[in-house]
Amino acid sequence: MIVMDGEQVTGFDRDMLDLISEQTGLQFIIRPANWTSVLEMGINREIDGLLYSSALPHRLKHFLFTVPYATFQAGFYGKLSDDYAYSLEKFWGSTIAVQKADHFSLGTIDSLHVFETVLFKDRIDIVKAVLSGEVDYFFGAMDMDYYLNSHGITGLKLIYSPAELQYDAVYSIRKDMPELVSIMNKSLSSIPQPSRNQLLQKWNFNAQQVVLLYRDLITSVMLIICGIVIIVGIWLLTLFKQIKE
Repeated sequence: MIVMDGEQVTGFDRDMLDLISEQTGLQFIIRPANWTSVLEMGINREIDGLLYSSALPHRLKHFLFTVPYATFQAGFYGKLSDDYAYSLEKFWGSTIAVQKADHFSLGTIDSLHVFETVLFKDRIDIVKAVLSGEVDYFFGAMDMDYYLNSHGITGLKLIYSPAELQYDAVYSIRKDMPELVSIMNKSLSSIPQPSRNQLLQKWNFNAQQVVLLYRDLITSVMLIICGIVIIVGIWLLTLFKQIKE
């Protein structure tokens, strides 16, 4: 995730690259653009690599991948009036918006085989589609929270984030620069997890994700407890009847 603050590029990925710069002496220039344009520039070797990308097999033709530097949660976003969901069943048969160049999200939705998918080029078009009712929901990475907040968009909210729907972010480096991959991997391996967590917290990736990551577990535990209580209740009732007899 990167953010334009006037002419200055900030954000989680900028901070991560700064940590790598401190250790290696490498200097990184971020060229902001929409993902489709950035991907094309990477394939055409107009830039040296991609940040905040996925190690997808079809990209191996053009890129080498570093080790993961962060794991991001993905989820479903709906209107403020939509109820929160506790399983994927809520979305079966729904129309789901996905950003065209977001191959992770598109592949995830397609693999479930229960949604009608509508592709959009930019996030702002997705926001308009959900708010207008053109589509039911949007599926994507939870950096969408920061996008909504930073653009003052209050009409959408995260309504479900299954713990299993997440992806590892890597740096995708052009294939003729394997030395850069090796240098970055060594640097990433030496950055302690607490330092990465601090950056995630700084850029608002922590609170909502943690709640949603554990909500499914809590729900499952509560259902198990309820089941145990019911079983014990039935057993006690049967025992009392036997004693009376």
